[in-house]
Amino acid sequence: MVESILERLPNLIRVHSPKDTAIDAVALAAFQARFHSEEACADYLIAQKWPNGFICSRCSHTTASRINTRRLPLLECGHCHYQASPTVDTIMENSSTDLRKWFTAMFLVS
Repeated sequence: MVESILERLPNLIRVHSPKDTAIDAVALAAFQARFHSEEACADYLIAQKWPNGFICSRCSHTTASRINTRRLPLLECGHCHYQASPTVDTIMENSSTDLRKWFTAMFLVS
């Protein structure tokens, strides 16, 4: 069993040519420039989660204040004061790992 896996291993691994590596390095540099900080990653998540502006999941109110006193920003509903996190309902929910690490890992896997 182990031998058959080892025999197939070269076929499972994509061999990069120097040209592929150069393209990957350029893409990685562009990615790192775009997501250069935790704030940039959080802003991206907020824009993706609420593309048409904040809508409270509890009361559907559309006004919110941004709370920046924690590691990740929260959006607090102006009506019911519910605090919404951009990472709720994502793989990053309840994680203490930096968003930059999450984003980089997802970039490298994709």
